[in-house]
Amino acid sequence: MTRYQRHIVIYGAILALPFALFAAVFPITKQQLRQHGESVLHGFDIDGDVALYFAGDTVKLNQYLQSQSKGTYGARTVVLHVGEMVAQNPIIHKNDQASEKADWKSHITLIGAPPREITVHVNLGNNIQLKDLELPANFKAVSGGEIEKYLERINRRAK
Repeated sequence: MTRYQRHIVIYGAILALPFALFAAVFPITKQQLRQHGESVLHGFDIDGDVALYFAGDTVKLNQYLQSQSKGTYGARTVVLHVGEMVAQNPIIHKNDQASEKADWKSHITLIGAPPREITVHVNLGNNIQLKDLELPANFKAVSGGEIEKYLERINRRAK
């Protein structure tokens, strides 16, 4: 590689760095949000990864999961969490954002052709009851890990 070619590679990398470090964040319009039901609080698109925050009870969550079970997703996952979820919006500075509680968050990967992925993070407690949760057969369920971490910490302390 000549000295000239090395300079081109170095300058190209320097020019590309800001684009790699800062993802494009776009809010989802109210009209687009309405397509996801009345329970949606807000949503945003970060370079083809869509995040939607919802507030509602177990019945509304079951309806949402049922509607997403028919989509063209290659993978469908529900992650069960304990504790509260705050609907975070990266467009609004965190200190300026009002604390808006959410019951579930849907993360949909739109990059590339189908099959795409959907991951629904569900916070058990306030409005969502585990005993009433009806998971469609094509969704797999995993733990968010909070209970496992708590048990590990308590059991380590007991030794």
